[in-house]
Amino acid sequence: MASVLIIAGPADFHANALTWALEASGHQCVHWHPAASEAFGVSIASGADDSVSCFGPPNAPFDATWMRRPQIPPPPAGLDPRDLRFLGRELDFFTQGWWASTSGFLANPLAASRQANIKTCQLIAARRAGLSVPATLSSNDLGAVRAFVAAAPGRVIYKTHSPAAWSTEGKQQVVFTTFVDMQALEKVDQHHFNPGIFQHFVPKAYELRICFFGKEIICAKIENADELDWRITKKMALSPHVLPDLIVERLRAFMRDMNLVMGMIDVIVTPEGEHVFLEVNEQGQFLWIELQNPEIPVLHRCAHFLATAGQNGHVRSGAPTRLEDYLASDAYGRYVARYKQQSSANPWITAES
Repeated sequence: MASVLIIAGPADFHANALTWALEASGHQCVHWHPAASEAFGVSIASGADDSVSCFGPPNAPFDATWMRRPQIPPPPAGLDPRDLRFLGRELDFFTQGWWASTSGFLANPLAASRQANIKTCQLIAARRAGLSVPATLSSNDLGAVRAFVAAAPGRVIYKTHSPAAWSTEGKQQVVFTTFVDMQALEKVDQHHFNPGIFQHFVPKAYELRICFFGKEIICAKIENADELDWRITKKMALSPHVLPDLIVERLRAFMRDMNLVMGMIDVIVTPEGEHVFLEVNEQGQFLWIELQNPEIPVLHRCAHFLATAGQNGHVRSGAPTRLEDYLASDAYGRYVARYKQQSSANPWITAES
């Protein structure tokens, strides 16, 4: 039996589903987050006998820790607003130190997770691994962007460095990948021009969503989706897919370079058959794949990955856990009741997929 700690907010769909799957397979799993704890205390001792002691968070040794969506704990209420910025920084650095001191298998290591959120780093590492990437300009120089768009052999797309989402009158608004042209850029002045990522548009025969769980790679082929971004309409045909050995080898080299043990990778396959790397989301959503096509068992594969501390070896467990079984379980019923989710689960998080 393995013991797994999942650090994520209480309403995180993936964390709740994986907790159920691990427990259903006979493993011990604790889903916890410091922001949800009334009592929170950590001591990190560095010296001859390095140690970490805690009250509030789980204090048992775990075989694996999934850093699903960790956040720093909130500052105490009632503080002078002038003190909040300083305390926020102190909590941030202290919490990072605690996570960095965590023993056992981590998915993903803190430093790797932070680097993976920088898309420029991803593209550089992908090129080092021999993967094709789109021609890219990351810039806040309006003149350089206009020159890049003007010289492009075809259309150019714009994407953000980080997820951009907000709520207006109860509706979520999201900035998706979009086309940009000279006419749009002529309406912008340098003083109101934010940094962005601009790339030559890559025509696609189809897309791939590749789930990287330790030694195991699960690939889903996406067809009949939106030309720019499958998240826009979420309409697609999804099927299992086998990657060429050379692409698998290069993806593994990329993940080693980034020091990531898990991640969701997006790839375009052109009409000529070239595989073009777009990006990796080290904690991207993946259960939507099984929701769209139950023949792709990502829930069970991720649970197995965590239970074996990333080795994907043999581990004693019960029958494979399926997403449809979780959606029919009492555990999911409690999740729906507590967090007022729709009864028909839709674990898409459009800005952070």
